[in-house]
Amino acid sequence: MRFLGLLLLIVGVLMLTAGLALGLPFSGVFLVGFIGTGGREAGRELALFLPLTLIACGLGLALIRVGRWLRPPPLRPVQPAPPVPADPPA
Repeated sequence: MRFLGLLLLIVGVLMLTAGLALGLPFSGVFLVGFIGTGGREAGRELALFLPLTLIACGLGLALIRVGRWLRPPPLRPVQPAPPVPADPPA
């Protein structure tokens, strides 16, 4: 399960990064075009790219959470007990 968790974690980070790096700039450009023309242009593109960007980022975050859940923290090594001092000679 640790390997599957790591794999999901990596895929989630890549999906979130791709959604943010590719989707947000396109959505921003289409939003500026939509607002600048008073809603006459870029409405279809904005209606396509903005939900896809949000879905990609949401899926990436969900995969990261599932990957972290499947990957428990590493076990701590057991500390050896301190040595017991020998009885002093009588």
